[in-house]
Amino acid sequence: MALANIEATLCTVDGTPLALTAATGADVTLQWSLPAQAYAVQARYLGRTYLSEPFTSGNPTVLIPEGLARMTLLLGGAALPNTQVVAISDSDPDHPQSLTSDASGVAFFAVEAGTYRVKAWRLVRCTPVKERPWARN
Repeated sequence: MALANIEATLCTVDGTPLALTAATGADVTLQWSLPAQAYAVQARYLGRTYLSEPFTSGNPTVLIPEGLARMTLLLGGAALPNTQVVAISDSDPDHPQSLTSDASGVAFFAVEAGTYRVKAWRLVRCTPVKERPWARN
């Protein structure tokens, strides 16, 4: 999943910043005009730093392997689209995150490592579907 508004810094291949920092735009890309040499891109997301593979030209990708939690909602094996899903952090219960599942019954949350309670409501009836403990490490 591509992410907009992620702060990124151009670096040497060992991760030393070169003082060229920008945020990804709505099209989730950044563009710099640079002398020919090897570079890497450092991105910060949910309080952590990630480094791309070294590149000399082309379009490097910064892979962020954590921070996204995928919830798939099923009822009797069938997808539950248009269902409100709420993730409540045990460490910050006053700031729950709420999303609506897509046509496949999937909702993606950007969350920090921790333990969460998850609740889901069918929007057509506004009644709880199920609550289940969940943890992301």
